[in-house]
Amino acid sequence: QVAARALATVRGVHVLGAPRQRIGCVAFTVDGHHPHDIGSHLGEHGIAVRVGHLCAQPYLRALGTTAAVRASFGSYNSADDVERLVRALEALR
Repeated sequence: QVAARALATVRGVHVLGAPRQRIGCVAFTVDGHHPHDIGSHLGEHGIAVRVGHLCAQPYLRALGTTAAVRASFGSYNSADDVERLVRALEALR
């Protein structure tokens, strides 16, 4: 939930889905940027994400898109990692 809330504060970022509880991942799109370009940009900042249809084509279509970016978090991640992701996305503007 922390990452989804943080990403939602970035202008142009759209967090996909609104589950009551999230697991350790959050999918999103960014206005004006293809998910593959976002993935490349984040990779240049040392942030690994999954991009594309995420093996969820019917769900993505239901959400109005065909591709997205997915950031996954584990027990080894920290609030600093979320902040690095947010800063890197803000740099897209």
